[in-house]
Amino acid sequence: MGWDIEDDGLKVVFSRDIPTLVRNDVRSIVDAFLARHGLGLGDIDEFVCHPGGAKVIDALEDCFELQRGDLVHARETLRDHGNMSSVTVLFVLKAALEARAGGRRLLTTLGPGFTAAMMMIDA
Repeated sequence: MGWDIEDDGLKVVFSRDIPTLVRNDVRSIVDAFLARHGLGLGDIDEFVCHPGGAKVIDALEDCFELQRGDLVHARETLRDHGNMSSVTVLFVLKAALEARAGGRRLLTTLGPGFTAAMMMIDA
């Protein structure tokens, strides 16, 4: 991920390798994060993920051993608002909180320079 300077401002440039990076690298990062908290994927009730794009959402579903379409809030947010950078996950979180009464959620987001951030939410 990077930026090009255009006449009217900055234009984001995404690598086509992002879905591959997600499939190959995110799971081990998430597993390590969860292990530090004494948790595993089976302890997560819902995944709240930044929708970097349709192929990225597919890669996240693969990564978390979900069925295609399980990240419904990410897909709806991408469809309705597009990818607004890593902050887009807050729109996904809002939809998830409105749709479901509670549970343990893993929030993940991707950002510039291919950074990954996550946090646990018990709500």
